[in-house]
Amino acid sequence: KPSISAKAPTTEAAGAAAASASAAALACFEPRPRADGSPRWLANLPQLARNRLRAAGVVDITDAAVCTVEDGSRFFSYRRDAITGRMAAAIWRS
Repeated sequence: KPSISAKAPTTEAAGAAAASASAAALACFEPRPRADGSPRWLANLPQLARNRLRAAGVVDITDAAVCTVEDGSRFFSYRRDAITGRMAAAIWRS
């Protein structure tokens, strides 16, 4: 059984804030079989990220709660359209 571990909270996490961006909602995530035919696991990636952030001591977590598959007018989704696009992420410390 796979496990995900997080480091113990540190003083660096005190006062830290995090925001999640749009993602494919678990209900819209359809894993494709691996090349060898074995199944892939379903994962609620935003929830896994929140769990890891909380374990690291971050308490101010904002979730966009927007599904990129369902909202085609605003978001690119390879899962929905099967074409590539662009993506950006930003992380900073202040």
